[in-house]
Amino acid sequence: MVPRLEGKISSAEINIRDYIHPGHKKIILWDNNFLASPRWKEIIKELQDIGLEVDFNQGLDARLIDDEKARLLADLKMGTCRLAYDSANEALAFRKATKLLLDYGIKNRKILVYALYNFFDTLNLSGDSPDEFLIRINNILDVGCVAYPMRFEPLDSLKKGQYVSPLWTGQRLEAIAKARRVMGYGGAFPAYTGLVEKFKTAKCFDDAFRLRPKGE
Repeated sequence: MVPRLEGKISSAEINIRDYIHPGHKKIILWDNNFLASPRWKEIIKELQDIGLEVDFNQGLDARLIDDEKARLLADLKMGTCRLAYDSANEALAFRKATKLLLDYGIKNRKILVYALYNFFDTLNLSGDSPDEFLIRINNILDVGCVAYPMRFEPLDSLKKGQYVSPLWTGQRLEAIAKARRVMGYGGAFPAYTGLVEKFKTAKCFDDAFRLRPKGE
């Protein structure tokens, strides 16, 4: 939806300081792809000089994180570092980005990774499957980061939560929703030892997201 609402990526010539309320202790940036801005380095250095906590609320593009960006990001006060890992073909970029961020001292428990699911491209007739989604969740938890599932909703939906991809079923989508409430924390899957082991040893998606009956 974002490209249709906001058009192509553009860079505003502004100073962050001009937009900070004197009594506020955190800077929240709502940029949809901050690292794609030609001014990213200039803005990061300004944020470093200001010294307040920074939240890139819409997430950082893992595909654009290199050694220099990771080093400069690590010097910011970030409560949560948000990334996205939306498809299998982003695995290499995800691994590279998280390794760089961890190497420069960002704690893995502070890295929250959005994981898209229930997506289907009607033009190319392709999308994520439940088992592919499980692989991505395991990859996120393997490096100690927090996985945050994000259910895809098409633009023409008339009612939230009704769309089911051809590669998914309503029961499997509901299984994720229940697992987030029962096994997760705040809708996310932190890298808790028991949760990591359950997902890693699962034979398939259904095995991973099966909830044990009470008393079992």
